[in-house]
Amino acid sequence: MVQFHDEPFALWRQARLKGACDTNRFEALLTNITDWNLFLTFCIVDGCTAGKSREPLAWLFREIQGRVQVTITERDIL
Repeated sequence: MVQFHDEPFALWRQARLKGACDTNRFEALLTNITDWNLFLTFCIVDGCTAGKSREPLAWLFREIQGRVQVTITERDIL
């Protein structure tokens, strides 16, 4: 969990700066995370602290939609 928790931010930053993220890196994230609800909960706790933008989290939710099964949604960060 801790090993991969900064990966979504790095991928979002790539997408924002270059127009797309490294698809192999994103696929590796999809493969390596086995409990997406737990991972997203961790990301939400980390990403919703004071001073942090929620846009990287929103991006992650959009990118994983239809690719992994989760009960947590983008609405949970609003």
